[in-house]
Amino acid sequence: MKANKYSGKFIVVEGPNGSGKSTYIKKLIAHFESDGKEVFSTKEISGSKVGRFAYDIMGEMNGLAYACLMASDRYEHLKTEIIPALKEGKIVICDRYALSSLIYQQMDGVKPSFILDINSEIIRPDLTIVLTADADVLSERKIERAKETGKPLDRFETGKQSGIELHFLEDGIKRLEKKNWKIAKLRNEKDDDFERNLEIGIELTNQI
Repeated sequence: MKANKYSGKFIVVEGPNGSGKSTYIKKLIAHFESDGKEVFSTKEISGSKVGRFAYDIMGEMNGLAYACLMASDRYEHLKTEIIPALKEGKIVICDRYALSSLIYQQMDGVKPSFILDINSEIIRPDLTIVLTADADVLSERKIERAKETGKPLDRFETGKQSGIELHFLEDGIKRLEKKNWKIAKLRNEKDDDFERNLEIGIELTNQI
């Protein structure tokens, strides 16, 4: 995995479903834009042709094939969106990246060594912010969100999946830290947590 050699800053926000990533990212973007910074916001699965195919086929494909598809989308995402924005000196904030592959592809039974191998040529983020909470809190949030949106839970969100997500999240963090990833793990359960975590994310980004 390669260091970011471009003038922009590459920030990734990760976390299990229900951890509050979407709200956190919106607040983070709003802060930097109000501070006069150019921000490029993106996400995985990406909006490329590869990404749209990966999203559409999520319920039908799993295991090694889907892990390879996700890695393909990541390389295309880097080439067409992330690297161009970094070259322009922007702050790139990405919702999910390689840690998500180590979580969800392991949940699909793929060995972490394989996941790391097929992602070996990606760019290492300057900072990865990981939001987390207890499994019961995550499950409650996912159920509430499903009720509000009318969108059913996907195969990674049903039953006791939150506990499994957290297990592989911890495993993934350890594996990436061994590869010199800078990771800030932040508990995000209460309103006070959110504001404090936002301040930490802003401070760490400014230090890059």
